Amino acid sequence: MSANDNDFLTRDSSRFIPFDTLDESSDAFMSKIEGININYKTYDLKKIENAYRFAYNAHEKQRRKSGELYIMHPVSVSIILAKLNQDTVTICAALLHDVIEDTKYEYDDIKQIFGAEIANVVDGVTKVSGAEKEVLKEQYMAETYRKMILATSKNPRTIMVKLVDRLHNLSTLETLRPERQKAIATETLEIYAPIAAEIGAYVLKTKLEDISMMYVFPEDYDIICRHTDAKSEVNNRIMENFREKINSALSADFADECVVSCRLKGIYSIYRKHIDREVPYEEIFDIIGCRIVCKEESDCYKILGILHKVWKPMFDKIKDYIAVPKDNGYKSIHTTLVDSETGRHVEVQIRTWVMDIEADYGFSAHGIYKDNSKKIKWLNEFPLWEKEFADTSEFMSLLKSNIATSEITVYTKEGGNVVKLPDGAVVLDLAYYLSVEKGNKCCGAIVDGKLESIYRKLLNNETVSLLTSTDTKPNVEWLSRVRTPKAKAAIKERIRKLEMDDKTNTAFSLLLNAYDYVKDKISFDEYKKEILSYFGFYDEKALYEKICSGEMTIDNILTFTGNITKDPAFGGGTFADMIVSNHKRYRVIVNSLKNSGTIRSAVCCNPIPGERIIGFRISGDRGISVHRENCANALFFADDTDRVVFCDWADGVNAGVFLEDIVIIGIDKERFLLNVMEFFDRRKIKCANVDFSRKSGSVKLLLSVEVRNVKELSDLLKEAKRIKGVSSVVRNLALNRIR
Repeated sequence: MSANDNDFLTRDSSRFIPFDTLDESSDAFMSKIEGININYKTYDLKKIENAYRFAYNAHEKQRRKSGELYIMHPVSVSIILAKLNQDTVTICAALLHDVIEDTKYEYDDIKQIFGAEIANVVDGVTKVSGAEKEVLKEQYMAETYRKMILATSKNPRTIMVKLVDRLHNLSTLETLRPERQKAIATETLEIYAPIAAEIGAYVLKTKLEDISMMYVFPEDYDIICRHTDAKSEVNNRIMENFREKINSALSADFADECVVSCRLKGIYSIYRKHIDREVPYEEIFDIIGCRIVCKEESDCYKILGILHKVWKPMFDKIKDYIAVPKDNGYKSIHTTLVDSETGRHVEVQIRTWVMDIEADYGFSAHGIYKDNSKKIKWLNEFPLWEKEFADTSEFMSLLKSNIATSEITVYTKEGGNVVKLPDGAVVLDLAYYLSVEKGNKCCGAIVDGKLESIYRKLLNNETVSLLTSTDTKPNVEWLSRVRTPKAKAAIKERIRKLEMDDKTNTAFSLLLNAYDYVKDKISFDEYKKEILSYFGFYDEKALYEKICSGEMTIDNILTFTGNITKDPAFGGGTFADMIVSNHKRYRVIVNSLKNSGTIRSAVCCNPIPGERIIGFRISGDRGISVHRENCANALFFADDTDRVVFCDWADGVNAGVFLEDIVIIGIDKERFLLNVMEFFDRRKIKCANVDFSRKSGSVKLLLSVEVRNVKELSDLLKEAKRIKGVSSVVRNLALNRIR
């Protein structure tokens, strides 16, 4: 059973080369290379010959599991790459690609003899080493992929060598154990074939898929082969008839100016149609593909018009990848025609000669790696996000989902951008695609005229207008909702920065307020220089970070201050004791919970002025946490009387603006969301973090509103209940936050 007996790429790649002696085999190999038709470049034959001789000596008498001399493998890989019109650097790297991994030679040896460029490609293809690789197989594989793709982002030749290396290995799998065959073939379908598609090398993608399927889905492979073989005569006749009809239709305008060819689609492609559509193989009618290659881009559109006059097109299958190319640079016009005589659906691809070469070889077409590789968005973005995902399983999941997915196209109202995103992308993914700043501030979107949340899944051909707010802050939930690695990496970075800023500000406020509570006339700034010097800090930030981590406590600093000032107010006890002892009553009067380090709002209930409150000393000597009296956590801690601190709001307190989460439930009608937003807009009430869900004819809207006290919130809830279509408005105590 073989998928590639007639494959021009792998056929006779290293046959007829006598490997018994170096000189004889070198001459035969060079003759083979020189005999391959090269369209776009001339080789540095001396360098290639030197690479061959070096590889031959390095591998010496090593043999593969098939019993063949090992040198036959790199020779085959190099010949296949020559057939793909690759350049001298790529051919040399292919000959040397297993030298570092399997021989005594190292990277520096390759670099010294052949230069850094070839050495870097060889190193990029070399697997990550380590004695523990069998124990930590998943981590080992992940790091190998990471290394390979990073090397490819610097020199795209790396991935071409690796893909052809895998292609040749697949063609020799029959010598391995069945379980090993399936593992290698599965990896190819999940990783290498999608990567080939990402870089636009569709000729490699198809070969990798079809051979791999033979080992992963052998029964389906046999069924498709039998099905197509049984109808080969019929299919050949249909293809020839259709080709003649197209030539006839185009003859008046394009006589001898374009080439028409027809073919059966790849075996794996037919299998995917069977799986995705959930139909039997005999009901798949679009297994024939036709390609029309012409001279000029404008000719493509003329040909499309002629075809649509003769055959009825399936309008949902018309795709213009010339006007809107794929992210890998692929250009072509696709249309599916219905043949009235046979009932067959025939997909037709219309492209120029340049487009045709690029469609087969991707960014390696013409050998112009430097310029063409810049067109691959996925490859350019990889170094920006991969470092954010050290976790092996998360990295592998993102890698697979990012390379093995279909695309959607959306349009932005501002700027008229045409954006391609992976299927399943949400509004946030689009925002981060446009810019990190837009992503960090995104609070919703207008999608085809309707207000939608940041988590709304985008669909093909939708028009999107993003909504932003300076009050919006990324949170952990965003990470679980977005699809693209770029968005995930940007969110992680922003959350990390916000957390560090919050911690630093908290430590700073805690320190300043500690001095205010303990001794009004002595300030931290007054003794800052001595404190930093005594504790060995170069700047304040380092001190604050140590306080945040718990390695340094406020007690340490206050005790030191007491030692140098001899002031008894700074002596003994914990910071919380000092706070309480400096109030004549065993009761703390709360003036503000905003930007306060010593007296802070409990994150579980975030009380606002006007609510009955109670405080508790925070473990680790970090001040006092203030809760609502009826908070579940407050009731739990109430038995620990040593920690209780009775609190009251100060008279006429102005504690700042609070973000309070409220839930509005109403009837799912066209203007419901607009009615709610207009209500807040008329009252000049700022909203943030808008999110909603729909279920059984109702809408549940969650949003954060700015209020100053409990009376203001209560009045707002009462008024909001009068909004047309609203059935319920409540405070969402579980998610309250303070700004």
